[in-house]
Amino acid sequence: MAGRLPDTELLVLVDELLDVLQQPDYGAAQRTGLMNEVLTAVGRSGNTGCFLGIFERFAARHTPLNYTTFGILLRNACNAESDARELRQIYHLIVSSEDALLQMNERIFAMFIDNFVRHGRVDYALAVVDDLRGHPHARYTARHLERIFAYYASAGMGRRALELYRDMIDRDGLRPLWSIYVCTVEAVVRDSNLLEEASEADDGRMVDLLGPEAAQVVSIVASSEPGHSGRMRDAFALPDASGPKSVLALAALVLRAHRLVDAYTWHASRGRRGHASAAMSDGEFRELVDQMRTVIDRVLAQSSDDGVPQELYHMAISLFAMARDYETAQRVYDYMVTERSMDPTVETFDVLLRSFARGSSVSTAAELFEELRGQDRPLFRVTGNILIRGFLAAGQPHQAIDVYAYMTGRPTPLADHAEYSDYQPGTLCDAYTFALLITGLVDEALLKEAVVVFEDAFSILPFVPRQLLETLVSRLEESGMVDFAQLCLRRYSRRVENSQPAELQPTGSDNAPDHLPLSYFGYLLSKRS
Repeated sequence: MAGRLPDTELLVLVDELLDVLQQPDYGAAQRTGLMNEVLTAVGRSGNTGCFLGIFERFAARHTPLNYTTFGILLRNACNAESDARELRQIYHLIVSSEDALLQMNERIFAMFIDNFVRHGRVDYALAVVDDLRGHPHARYTARHLERIFAYYASAGMGRRALELYRDMIDRDGLRPLWSIYVCTVEAVVRDSNLLEEASEADDGRMVDLLGPEAAQVVSIVASSEPGHSGRMRDAFALPDASGPKSVLALAALVLRAHRLVDAYTWHASRGRRGHASAAMSDGEFRELVDQMRTVIDRVLAQSSDDGVPQELYHMAISLFAMARDYETAQRVYDYMVTERSMDPTVETFDVLLRSFARGSSVSTAAELFEELRGQDRPLFRVTGNILIRGFLAAGQPHQAIDVYAYMTGRPTPLADHAEYSDYQPGTLCDAYTFALLITGLVDEALLKEAVVVFEDAFSILPFVPRQLLETLVSRLEESGMVDFAQLCLRRYSRRVENSQPAELQPTGSDNAPDHLPLSYFGYLLSKRS
């Protein structure tokens, strides 16, 4: 009926139905169940205006809501991609009903906040936050603000992010999540107007405009641009005996320094030391590391609960590990574990392994990997790929195989277990893992191991990309093993094609197993081949 009757007639029927439901024979649960069924039917018809009218009539008769009702309301409102008006109307109807408002909880508030932000209406989301602050039962946490800060970061609204951060600390007394620190700093980085204003005004003027903490963060970000990194320590007031004056400022300093060190080490590893795109010269790099060591030493001198999150220590460890200052990285780690009593997490090992592998300290990365494996901790996919790449670059293919075996649960050595099929294949590998390892093993002339790894891809990946076979074949061609390359092509072509999902299956004559992939000819025609 919802799809056939005009809105006016349908609303009249609902009014008559509500008159009947008011009789003592019908309990609250029956009224709620019928309301949910009517709203579901009208929502499926796409009749938004009538949907809102029906809900308004049920709410006016004090019909109780349950979580199914909230689910129906949110599902219908959040499906609208054009704007947030319908969602706002529904939210207004809920909060206008005292009975409905009391049944709201923090998760339902969070859904409204996230969907308002998704529609680009942060003003509506902040209005929901205000209602949440005054709600008698729902618990207000920093996680409710996470999506708003992410929006400010993507839109480059640094001033708004700093204002919301100050309100969260001063008015709400909430402890920020690490993601909020990151998003606040990123919002300032992308706010070109704010940074330009900071470059033209003196320090006192910026403090008057933004407050001391925000002015300090803006100064740190402005001084971390290429050519100005030497002023980063001067922009950060060193902690006094009571601990860091601003965790946000410390986070900004570590995050920006980490970005600069990452860019420098990336270019240096490719022989482009001192290149303009590296953001720093060799002298600036050494000066920055010295400055960061001074700041971190001051932070480590405090043994109280200074509110510094564990993720910030992770960033500091990563920074010094990439800069090959392993002594400072170890001191930060020891302080985090001993003085702050923070147990090493999977993320701790993750950042250590990544940083040492990228900082070319493969031996330290190997020791950490053995410690992680001894504790049976999981290894993140990206971290495993970085370790495999680092070990292969260092000429340690068997160490790379050990990492792969730990990620997949496969027994080693691979050559002795080529037909072993009793292990439960892990899901931590992706196509890049296989391409990386296959390429490295062929380069090291470990052909049997390379084939075993390729065979594993059929058990571990949802399907084997054609490009993976092309990688194996082309690498063999480049190594001069043309016959073996053709053997692999004939053996695996049909199997790879059959593993493709339906939407990627070839049609017609393209399905012939002896046809070479078009991209394969590119390898044969390249100068290197």
